[in-house]
Amino acid sequence: MKCKFTAILISLLTIFTACNNPMDSSEYLQLQEELNIVRIKVAKMENSPEWRFKKALELKQSGHNKEALKSLEMILAKHPTSILRRIIQREIYDLKARNILKTKEVDQAIQARFFELTEQKKIKLDSITITVGKIDTKKRWRHDKYGSKAHTTKAGKGSSYLTVETVIYSKNNNPKLPAMYIYKLNDRKLFFVASLKYKFNRWGNYNFYLGNEVDPSNNFSQSSFIKFISAALLSDDLIKNETLFLVAKKETCVVRKEDRFNNPPATYINTFCEYPEEITAEELKANFSLLKILKKIGKPLSILITFMITLVGWVIFRAETFPQAMNFIITMFDVTNLD
Repeated sequence: MKCKFTAILISLLTIFTACNNPMDSSEYLQLQEELNIVRIKVAKMENSPEWRFKKALELKQSGHNKEALKSLEMILAKHPTSILRRIIQREIYDLKARNILKTKEVDQAIQARFFELTEQKKIKLDSITITVGKIDTKKRWRHDKYGSKAHTTKAGKGSSYLTVETVIYSKNNNPKLPAMYIYKLNDRKLFFVASLKYKFNRWGNYNFYLGNEVDPSNNFSQSSFIKFISAALLSDDLIKNETLFLVAKKETCVVRKEDRFNNPPATYINTFCEYPEEITAEELKANFSLLKILKKIGKPLSILITFMITLVGWVIFRAETFPQAMNFIITMFDVTNLD
């Protein structure tokens, strides 16, 4: 209404000056003074928290949440004692909650791309074919077996080995093998955790293990396939609380190293392999083969425990006496009385 009043005054002033141009008349000076007063009132009104709040709500309704949030926060900073303070705070909390929800939805959509990828049990790279067997977490990594004995590597306190059994077929006498890595999912990317070491699953006998003779079963020049058991040391907290991705690089870089005086006399090393610290779903699909997704187990367990505690708590607070509460709880968990 005041804006219309201003426009009318400006129009009248324009007409008046166009016709008579009375620059020094008292009427002109009075109109000029009134116009300045109106301008001041309009400026004050546009700077008032009520006006700015109205404009912020219009931004919110039009979907410009970021601009609306910025405007509301500015109102609160300039007018901390305004009667609209609590309403503005509620609107700020609402917008922030929407932003968090939208961010989570975007994160979930991006994360879904990782879970859309198919786990592969058989991989073909260059001249080799890899068949993936059992994947497990163990406190002891048993490898390089011979006879009834084996080389056992123990995990320290609070850690375990993630072991992967593989059979690798090769047409080449001395092929390079693909490096295997473990990544963890964090927000919108995978982040590097550890690389797996290749170890032979078994030697023909102790003499082969000592290197006194060449074991034909662990040499691609004499055998079309070799069995390996690879592993990486991980913390138990990581295994329980993170979603882990076991992947194999599509480029082969793990090389065979032989040393007659070592036991065993041959091993495979990934010294020459390079890996990215973080990867997107698109990079995973292009440069790696997905072997296994190990979903976190800590969160579902904690949810179950919280639910059970809440359930028991409700019974205790609802019952009139403690013995009555105990009777209810015993009945709830009595599996012999399901009828």
